[in-house]
Amino acid sequence: MKNLLPLPNSFKHCDFSWINQIAYCTLFTVCSYYGLVLSQLILLLIAGYVFIYLLYARKVTLCILSLIVLILCLGSGYLQRHQQSPSSQLLQTECLIYPDSVTVNGDLLTADGRMKGKLVRLQIQLKSENEQQKWRMDAPSFTRLSCTGRFQSVNTSRNQHAFDYEKYLQDKNYFGLFVVEKYRVLSGSAWQTLLSQLRFYCIKQVREQLSRKASQYVQALVFGYKNQDFQEMQSLYSMSGILHLFTISGMHVIFFLGLFDYFFRRLHLSFAQRMLPFIVCALTAMFLFGISMSVLRATFTYLLTYLLNHLSIKLSRLDRFSIVLLILMVIFPNTLLVLSGQLSLLVSFLLIFIPNAKSKWQSLLFMQYLHVLTAPFLFCVFFQWPILGGILTAVFSYLFTFLLLPYCFGLFLLTFIPPLLPFFNLPFDWIVKGIEYSLQFLVNFQLHFGTIPSWLVGICLILGLLFLQSSYHYLVPVICLFLPFLYFSFTHLFARVTFVDVGQGACSVIQSAFNQEVIVIDTGGKIAMEKKGWQKRKSKPNCNYSLVPYLKGEGIHRIDALVLSHGDMDHMGDLLPICEQFNVKKVYLTKGAHHNEKINQKLKKLPKQTKIYEVLANQIIGQKIPLQVLAPSKAGLGENKDSMVLYTKIHTLSFMWTGDLPKEGEVELIRKYPTLKVDILHVGHHGSHTSTDATFIQQIRPQMAIISVGEKNRYGHPHQQTIQTLKENHVQIRRTDQLGMIQYRWHFSSHIKEYLGH
Repeated sequence: MKNLLPLPNSFKHCDFSWINQIAYCTLFTVCSYYGLVLSQLILLLIAGYVFIYLLYARKVTLCILSLIVLILCLGSGYLQRHQQSPSSQLLQTECLIYPDSVTVNGDLLTADGRMKGKLVRLQIQLKSENEQQKWRMDAPSFTRLSCTGRFQSVNTSRNQHAFDYEKYLQDKNYFGLFVVEKYRVLSGSAWQTLLSQLRFYCIKQVREQLSRKASQYVQALVFGYKNQDFQEMQSLYSMSGILHLFTISGMHVIFFLGLFDYFFRRLHLSFAQRMLPFIVCALTAMFLFGISMSVLRATFTYLLTYLLNHLSIKLSRLDRFSIVLLILMVIFPNTLLVLSGQLSLLVSFLLIFIPNAKSKWQSLLFMQYLHVLTAPFLFCVFFQWPILGGILTAVFSYLFTFLLLPYCFGLFLLTFIPPLLPFFNLPFDWIVKGIEYSLQFLVNFQLHFGTIPSWLVGICLILGLLFLQSSYHYLVPVICLFLPFLYFSFTHLFARVTFVDVGQGACSVIQSAFNQEVIVIDTGGKIAMEKKGWQKRKSKPNCNYSLVPYLKGEGIHRIDALVLSHGDMDHMGDLLPICEQFNVKKVYLTKGAHHNEKINQKLKKLPKQTKIYEVLANQIIGQKIPLQVLAPSKAGLGENKDSMVLYTKIHTLSFMWTGDLPKEGEVELIRKYPTLKVDILHVGHHGSHTSTDATFIQQIRPQMAIISVGEKNRYGHPHQQTIQTLKENHVQIRRTDQLGMIQYRWHFSSHIKEYLGH
């Protein structure tokens, strides 16, 4: 057929096709945008290579499309990233609250809102129990507020491998964290929050009508809502490798949108008649599910496939994936910076390359390949890989699709028919309790390699996909599991000593080569403040934000020795949470410390496999890196004066920890050990004036002083007198409140290097 509009000679050889080639456009857009945003030269080089290829192949349509999408992404990203930094001055402004985002935890309320068109995270300190109940029961009545408050700076991660809340808010495009000091409710409701209000009432209906266990599952599976109660079972499903089944994804979207499509078909509507109401229902459902990356991806994929099928346009799975990714990039340029977006899109991308199974057994095998392919990414983000995750996903996906998801949706509908509810709620509780009980036996099947860099994740994925498409597919586990193990082994050839930033507390970790022996000195911990019942907040232990992620990021799942210097909560308060999450072989404390009531209460709750040892001066803790106990010389009650003093020497560098030993104890120490010299001293009692005697410092002559102290702590640590004593003796000072985590690593030829912060 002749062209209706003849092309100029210069365009006669151009390729205007785009089917099966959209991936090139997507690759160019993604690499260009993130190369510019993250200042990554390698991504820009890849983008340049792809675009030169498109020009060389005369693919005009794709070149134009690539540039248009890139310009849209850059424009949207610029508006989101290049906003004026929030001021810390007191502001009075109007704020729009999304009711379904309101979370009440004791006397602290957090919510998402919009302030002058900008997305903000709000915090409100509740003044009374009555105010707390009003927010919980009727959040939509607080949709519009006149607020007085100020933006608060958010501290970045201060330890290696720890969660970075500042980066999280930036990647989610929050303008900042706004702390409300006073607020007044404005009359009238905003139309922008109508769907948010509807979602709030649905979640409230579930919470009030169903049992606690059933409401957790219904809220998570039907509405994508996970509150603090959900955290209790989250770790179980996370360690089993099937937590992603609780994320609204393709499985959920196919179920719910399939119901809409079936309903419209039963009304005998033509495609043209049902298309608009179907899209409206789909977008409404997307808001009710909670707008997350996985929800957006799954909904857009379903709608695109639905539309293309009726228009008889055949696009490959890779084409459809590419189009959806481009749409997401235009709407939310940070799509691939957010963990939910990374995980959802990664699994969807890998599924494209999984061969079609000819039998159920082959299908199960290919699911294992998919699980193995995701291993490098899971090591990078979660530091561990559930060995049985692929098998459990294959089994439990059917259970969730054909039982739990329909059952949860049915329970939600039955909340509007209270008399029938007990007959269905009780069996559901039995079912999920049985599932959780069975998973308890499988959570320990984990590989702990620690974290790996993103560039290694990319290499593993590329090589893994290449081998999967060849006859050497059996090498996929070698690539995706052996390479991370090889990287971990090479980076842990030598010992390291780490002073973890646990806030106002103390914690140190000593690791021998290859983590053959791990010794933890103190755990840190919070000193609980007295509060009324309604004010008490559900919170994770302090170590979950500092010590735990560091240990897991280092591939540590076994602690050979956990040493408690004395009985203060800021030194041993997180003992039990550590013992719950790691295999702690031995706990060491000073002789007589078990008579301390605070210590004794914790010792009674230790796991049976953890052995308890009491030590005094001149005893040795550890084998690969032996720690010599210098004090105390006699039994005590685990008080400051009874603090355990430890000394070790690694190659040519010596370390000493003194707990909260007062000056009198320090003087006694140098009297007993007159030739004692120390290179790195962990300063006693967080730099308090009651420790760090001048005579003591002059005698041991440390080169470096480490002060474990919380930022802006109420005790005024470290004391100026202590700082002056150290400076007068020419001792370099490192403070965790200023630098974060402080680490010393040995390299080849016994060379040592200091690492500060995260």
